[in-house]
Amino acid sequence: MPEVGQHERRLSGAVFARKSDPLAAQKSELKMPDYIQTLHKARERLVTDRRAFAEQLAKSYERGATEQARAAFVAIQEAIAAIDAAITDEEQAAAIERSREALQGL
Repeated sequence: MPEVGQHERRLSGAVFARKSDPLAAQKSELKMPDYIQTLHKARERLVTDRRAFAEQLAKSYERGATEQARAAFVAIQEAIAAIDAAITDEEQAAAIERSREALQGL
């Protein structure tokens, strides 16, 4: 059972708990630009792929296949890190733009 302040998510019968984002309500009130949503969707897809390769790596060693899975896993993780950086950058840029718009409205 998740603790208070946590959300529960079920994937393939497993339960994963994550802490609530205290700013989630504020973030949801702000419309996320389409390009940021696209980055989030791309990240979700890569995480799904990474999990699949992790499953493959957890199996018995198989010459060639294991090395390919390992290389793919590392490449996917690097792509996720790059997308995380892009999301952070785009969110900061969007926040700056909202601040500018708010100041112009004064």
